[in-house]
Amino acid sequence: MGGRNATLFTERALRSLYRCSRGIPRVINSLANMSLLEGFARDAHVIDEGIVYSAAKEIGLNGYCKNKEKA
Repeated sequence: MGGRNATLFTERALRSLYRCSRGIPRVINSLANMSLLEGFARDAHVIDEGIVYSAAKEIGLNGYCKNKEKA
């Protein structure tokens, strides 16, 4: 993990990743990558569900996350 010992994605962020990607591995990778970029842009130390939803919107997964119930 590149020298990081702390958790990077919160539990809710991981659930949001799964929900928005519908469990499709390629989409999970794309969304996780965009979430990391979004977190970097925000200077975030942890990726939360808000960052995941922003990343999903950025890559056009709005329809997937339309019914984003809070985890």
